[in-house]
This record gives sequence, structure tokens and C-alpha cells, in this order.
Amino acid sequence: GYNTNTKSSISTGRLANIQSQSETDRLLEAQRVVIYTLQKKDCFQRQENSKLRKENDNLKDQLRQLEIRCVKVERQSKKDGEFILVQEKEMAFIKSQLMKKDDSIKG
Repeated sequence: GYNTNTKSSISTGRLANIQSQSETDRLLEAQRVVIYTLQKKDCFQRQENSKLRKENDNLKDQLRQLEIRCVKVERQSKKDGEFILVQEKEMAFIKSQLMKKDDSIKG
């Protein structure tokens, strides 16, 4: 006696195997897509970070340049201030001399 039940259960088993295999393949493929996408995102993020770091460095350099310029301007301003004080003292002295002469002329 040939048992057809056994045969059909074997083929059903094989079919189930094939289905689970293709399901596994689909999951693996989905996983690969996710990993690939994440890697691309990561790569893009790193490029963005690198770009931002460069911009940041440029801005820091510009800030340093401005700070240096500020110090120079402050020094120059201090010198100018001191120069103006000296000029004002000289002018005051000259005015006082002129006033003395005026007084002596009037007197």
C-alpha cells in the first residue's frame, strides 16, 4: 500500500520550507536596505559635520582677525588720545602766553 498522505505532507513540508526561506530572504533584503540607508545617512551626516567644522574654523579665524584688529585700533586710539592731550596742553600754554602778551600790550 502506497500512502499518499505521507507524500502530500512531505511536499507541504517542502513548500513551508521554501516559503520560510523566501521570507528569510525578504527579511535579509529588507535588513540590507535598512543598513545601506543608514550607512548613506551616516556618510551624509559626516560630510555635513565636516562642512560645518570647516565653516566653524573659518568663523573662528575671522573672529581672531577682528580681535587682533580691535587691539591695534585700541592701541592707536590710546596713542591718538595721548597725542591730543599733549596738543591741548601746548595750545593751552600758547593761549596763556598770548593772553600775557595781550595784557602787556594793553597795559
